[in-house]
Amino acid sequence: MASVYYPNCERARERLVAHKTTPCSQHLPRGPIPYFPRSRVVKVLEEFPVGDIFTCSCAKCVHHADLGGKVDVRHMGVDEKELLGPYATIYGLLIYLRYPFLISLFLQNSTNLENGYLSKDSLGFLKQSRTLNTGQVEIYIDEIVEGQYRFRVRRFLSRKTVTIIDEAEILPIEEDSKRVGRGDFGEVYAFDCPLEYMDETLQLKQVSSDFASLHSSY
Repeated sequence: MASVYYPNCERARERLVAHKTTPCSQHLPRGPIPYFPRSRVVKVLEEFPVGDIFTCSCAKCVHHADLGGKVDVRHMGVDEKELLGPYATIYGLLIYLRYPFLISLFLQNSTNLENGYLSKDSLGFLKQSRTLNTGQVEIYIDEIVEGQYRFRVRRFLSRKTVTIIDEAEILPIEEDSKRVGRGDFGEVYAFDCPLEYMDETLQLKQVSSDFASLHSSY
């Protein structure tokens, strides 16, 4: 029996999905929505490895490789340092959405999730693609804007000013169900947070090797 071809882009997505994490809290505006820790995204890209995803030979990836209508940019080589660095989270998102081929346009336009959340306007460069029609571009932009919160997650900082957080954001917390007190702004609950999402000043207060304990008012 002939083996069934399983493209690298799909295999990478399967591995990525296995690493999603769900926050634990009764007080999140949209409920506990799963997110993908940056460290785990990088781990998947490193171990796959990332070059095999970038040069995926499935019909869809090959068709869209010539996104600019000039040349298959993949033949120019893959910059693993960038894809494992500042472009890791946006690449993870594109793989998750099954649009990994779009990474070339993000690289060409120096756009990633490291400097903030993306808007429909900031994604206008996707219209440069000559392999996508207008309807596809609009769908892709909507899905990227909506899905970005699963891959760009806020880090906790030590501040004296109250921080306003958009309800669309996902907080990487594991909250205790039992209230520990009351504060100036409401009830106080303790929660744990992965160290990668904590500022160094807060990491100094960690209570374990993997998580640090904080308190929040609701």
